[in-house]
Amino acid sequence: MPLHRIYEDFRIQGVPRVGARFVRGYLPAYHLEAVRDLNEVLDRLNREPGRWKLFAGGTDLMVLLEAGKLPHRHFLNVWKLRESRGIEITPECVTIGAATTYTELRNNETLAREFPLLCQAASETGAIATQNRGTIGGNIANASPAADSPPALLVYDAEIELVSAHGTRWRPFHGFYSGYMQMDLRSGELIQRIRLPTGPKVLAATLPESGNRESTGHLKSVLCRKRANRERAHCRHPAGVW
Repeated sequence: MPLHRIYEDFRIQGVPRVGARFVRGYLPAYHLEAVRDLNEVLDRLNREPGRWKLFAGGTDLMVLLEAGKLPHRHFLNVWKLRESRGIEITPECVTIGAATTYTELRNNETLAREFPLLCQAASETGAIATQNRGTIGGNIANASPAADSPPALLVYDAEIELVSAHGTRWRPFHGFYSGYMQMDLRSGELIQRIRLPTGPKVLAATLPESGNRESTGHLKSVLCRKRANRERAHCRHPAGVW
């Protein structure tokens, strides 16, 4: 019986059957370990740089697997890391764990009220199944110019927490990307939390697009916001994101 176009009889003991089509992503070629301790994750990333890639929702990685273009072979499943989950609300800010899903973002009343553009981005990211598994941290780390949440984070002056075995640092999200698929993520670091200040409210935010979602040239063109304590709207070009 076919399951996502993969048939169980395509391979027998790792050898393709004569006349059978090849499975592009051969699962036994990949190694996945589930870890629940942050210190263990950081220790492995530090001791074996370049060996491990983090796996949370897996929505982007599974696309590469299906296409036969997943270069990494060793993964750490961080889906259940307690430190990277949940939404914390204080009078000064809202802090979002990197493993928070799009569905959790959409369903949070405070985010819907204070940061509607982020909830809009979450609701437009893939289908319901993708929103149930995809995470905001993965969306950032994937560094795709077509990603929906990064422009919203830029509008809201977000900060991101980067942790490693050597310590923790917070940095502005603005400037995090230095070029196409390039970001200020050092060896052994992972994205743990995103912080949104709840200061002056964003009165207006627009996110026009050029192209379409099927196009690889999909581009977020202009980001505009108007804050309660400013007379003029402030606009940023997408170069501020990528």
